[in-house]
Amino acid sequence: MEKKVQKFVIFLIIVEKLEAINMKEGYLYIFLTTIIFSTMEIALKLVSGIFNPIQLTFTRFFIGGLFLVPFAVHALKKKHSSVSKQDLLYFAFLGFIGIFISMMLYQLAVQNTKASVVAVLFSSNPVFVTILAFVLLKEAIHKNNVIALIFEVIGTIIIINPLNVKLSVTGIILSIAATLTFALYRHIRHISFCRKLHIEQ
Repeated sequence: MEKKVQKFVIFLIIVEKLEAINMKEGYLYIFLTTIIFSTMEIALKLVSGIFNPIQLTFTRFFIGGLFLVPFAVHALKKKHSSVSKQDLLYFAFLGFIGIFISMMLYQLAVQNTKASVVAVLFSSNPVFVTILAFVLLKEAIHKNNVIALIFEVIGTIIIINPLNVKLSVTGIILSIAATLTFALYRHIRHISFCRKLHIEQ
């Protein structure tokens, strides 16, 4: 009996250590993703004069898509799943909203104003997500949500500092439009995912 208890304790210790390792790896991946993603606006700004927005957006996501295809195929085979024509149409529609429209507007915004301004405005995505959740999904907006959104808007304005920095109106409009369409893309994806889960259940 004591040996079983000892083995169980050792098992728990090993599980805790593995979870700690996974947590550390998770934090590392989050950190690396943040660093890499933070360079996106700068990189886009540097090459914006060489490539046009359509060419640049296509190249970015085409290369990214080619890189992810083997992982997607492996995951489908592992789960014994397949992609139907309806799924392909759905992915095409999502790509049209999230990549063609949103990322195109994003690239045009980078061309028309400072990369730092575009990055800050695009990071205010939760504001639009919350509003669209209320409009499209009828999700309740609680007092805490409102307070958080107010602080986020104030923080965005402080960081951009519109009183002391010359901003392009066109660039600001394009940035907001990119953020709004990206929020719409997220909601369409969320609604479809929830419906799929409901059907499977």
